[in-house]
Amino acid sequence: MASITSNSTPAASIPRRRNGLNPACEPCRKSKVRCDNTPTTVVCSRCRKRQTPSQCIFLEAPMTGQSSRAPRNRSHPHPEVLNPIAIITPTTTRSPRNLARQSLKAPNSGFFGSTSFSAALNQATNGLLGTQDDIDEDPQVVSARLLLGVKVLKLLPSRIVGTMLVENYATNFGEVGFPKAIVKETFNSFWSTYGSHLNESRSNRQLERLSQELNTNTRCSINQDGNSSQWKASFTGLNTRWESVGIIFCAFAFGVAALSERDPLFNPESGVKSTRKEYLSTMKKCVELCIQLCQQMQSLNTLLCNLLYKNLLLETVIHGDSSISVWRLHHDLTAVATAMGLHCYQGTPEITMQSEMTKRLSASCFCSDKEISMFTGRPPAMSRRYYSCPLPYDVSDEALMAGGGTLVHELDRLDVHGWNQDGLMHNSTICRMMVHGAVIQDEIMELFIGSQNEFSMERINALRVKIVEVYSHVPSILEVTKESLMAQESDCLMWRLLFGRLDYIRIHFLLERLATERGGESKKNLLEVAKEIVDLVVFLWLQRDRSINRHYDYDYIIMCYGMPSTGILCTQLLKQTQYPEQFDPSVKLSRSEVVQNLSLMVGFLEWIRPSAGNYRLCQRMAKAIKKVLDQVFEPTIEIESVTGGEADSDIMQADESWIDELNDWDWLNSIDWSRGQHMDFLQ
Repeated sequence: MASITSNSTPAASIPRRRNGLNPACEPCRKSKVRCDNTPTTVVCSRCRKRQTPSQCIFLEAPMTGQSSRAPRNRSHPHPEVLNPIAIITPTTTRSPRNLARQSLKAPNSGFFGSTSFSAALNQATNGLLGTQDDIDEDPQVVSARLLLGVKVLKLLPSRIVGTMLVENYATNFGEVGFPKAIVKETFNSFWSTYGSHLNESRSNRQLERLSQELNTNTRCSINQDGNSSQWKASFTGLNTRWESVGIIFCAFAFGVAALSERDPLFNPESGVKSTRKEYLSTMKKCVELCIQLCQQMQSLNTLLCNLLYKNLLLETVIHGDSSISVWRLHHDLTAVATAMGLHCYQGTPEITMQSEMTKRLSASCFCSDKEISMFTGRPPAMSRRYYSCPLPYDVSDEALMAGGGTLVHELDRLDVHGWNQDGLMHNSTICRMMVHGAVIQDEIMELFIGSQNEFSMERINALRVKIVEVYSHVPSILEVTKESLMAQESDCLMWRLLFGRLDYIRIHFLLERLATERGGESKKNLLEVAKEIVDLVVFLWLQRDRSINRHYDYDYIIMCYGMPSTGILCTQLLKQTQYPEQFDPSVKLSRSEVVQNLSLMVGFLEWIRPSAGNYRLCQRMAKAIKKVLDQVFEPTIEIESVTGGEADSDIMQADESWIDELNDWDWLNSIDWSRGQHMDFLQ
C-alpha cells in the first residue's frame, strides 16, 4: 500500500513545556520515556511501534486529565493496526538535497532498555538530551576532520578502476545482508554527483569542499520512515555521507580480494602501482578512516553498523580470524549493534526495504558473534537469551526493492513460518538459516564453556531434534551430496548448498562431541559426521575452479570446518593403529579412506597462498597432519603391552617428544590448533 497519512491538529495548538521542549504523549509520559513527537508528525515512533496510534494524545494538564488535542482517529484505528503486514511501495521521485537536512541531529546516545536511567527519569533526561544541540565544536577539530576527509578522497581510485572493482565485488562477494544493487547505485550516484571533484588532478580546494559537504551530510539523520527510494536518497547523490563512502571502499576492497596477485591491475604500468596485498590494505585503511570520521561526528545508524560489519570481514581476510584485532573489532560491532537496539529491533512494523535490511543486519551481527566465538572458543558477546529480533521474510531482493504487487505476491506464497515454498535460496533464506543455526550454536557454546552443571543428555537430544526440525524448512540442505553438488549448473547455488550443508552437519558434529565426551556415548556417530565434513571440505578444494574468485575465503573454511573434524579423525586413526586389538569394529575407521582424505587436506592447507590471513595457521596444521601420518606409517615409539610398563623414558625424550608421555592422543580433539605447548614442535 502507499504511504499512510492522517489528519492532525496544527502544531501551534500544542503548548510547549516550561523548559521549552515539546510535551510527551500520555503513553510516553506514564512510561517516563522521551517522546519524539514533533509538530509535523502524527504519531510518535513508540506508539507507532506498539501499534497504539489512538492512544497518542496530549494533555494540557496531565494531572487533571484535560486534553489539549483530541485523540487522533479514535473511532478509526490506524491502518497499520488493521493490517499487520503493511507494505510501503517505493516511488521513483528524486529527493532534493534538503530531504535529509531538515535539521542537524543531536549526538545520538542510542537505544536504552527498560532498566536504563531514562526509564526512571523523565523530565531530567529530556532536559539533558535537549541541551546537546547547543554544544559547539572546537574549530581545530573541525579543521582536522576536514583534512582527514581530503586524505580519504585522494585515495579513491579512478572511475574506470572503481567500476571494475565494484563489478568484481558484485559478482564474487557472498554478501546476504546488504543488497549489492544498492552498493552499485551508491557508487554510481556518488560519481555522477561529485565526479567533477574527482578528476585526475583532484585539487585540494575541490576535495576540501567535498569533504565539508560529506561532513555536513554525516551529521544529518537518515530517513528511516519513508519508502525505499526516500531511504536511499537520504545517503546517496547530494546526500552522500561518510558511511556511504566507506561502503564504497568496502566494495573496492572485496573486489581487490577476489583478484589474483597476477591480475593486470597490479602491473607496474597500471595506475594502481602497488601489489594486491598493498592495495587491499590501502582500501581497508580508507574504510577505517571513514569509520573514524563517522564516530567523530557521533553517527549511529544502520549504515555505520553495516560498515563496521564489512570492516570486520575485511580484517579476517587480511589478518586472520584468530588475530586480536578481529576480536576487538568484533566487540566494537557488537557494542554498536546493541546500542542501536538491533538485538530487539526498534524499526517499523511495515515491510519496507529498510526494515528488512535492518533485520538482515541484525542477523549478520548475531551470527558473526557465534562464528568468532566458536572459532576462538571464547564466550559470545550476544546471548540468544537477549536476542528477539524477528527474522527477515524469505523473499527475493528483487521483490523487496520493487515493492507493491511483486512483494505482495511473494509474501502470499510463504508458509506459516515465513519460508518460501519454491525451494529457492534467496539471500533472506541464508539469513534465516544462519539465525536458527546461531541460536543453537549459542546453546552449544553454553554447554562447552559454561557451567558443567548445566549439561544433560536431555538437552543434547532436544537440540538434535530441533536442528533437524529447523532445516526441514529448507529440504535441499538435508539432501545435499557431492553428486548433487556437482550436478548444479549454477556455481553460486552449488556454493550456497555446500555451506548450508556444512553449517548443518557442523552443529551435529558439536552435539556428537558433547554426547561422546560428556555423555559417554559411542563415537560411531561422531566419526561419521567428522568424515562427511572432511569429505566436503576436500571436495570444495577439488572443485576450486568453480569458485576461483572466492579463494580468499578458503583459509577460513578449512580452519573453521576442516580442522576440528580432522583432529577427531587423526585421534581415532592413531589409536586404532597403535591398539588395534582394543577397538570395536563398529567404530573402526577405514584406514585407506581416512589417509587419502588427510593427504588431500595437507595439499589443501599447503595450497593456501601467503597473502591469506590464516596462512601461518594453515602451514602449521599441514605440518601437524604430516606428523600424524608419519606416526601411522612409520611409528618411532614402541608401545609396550598393556601388562607391561611405561614406554622407555629415553625414547619419550627423542624427536617425537611432542607426543603426550602416556601416548594419549585425545589432546587432538580439543586443543587450540593455533597455539599451545603441543604445537611447539612446529616452530
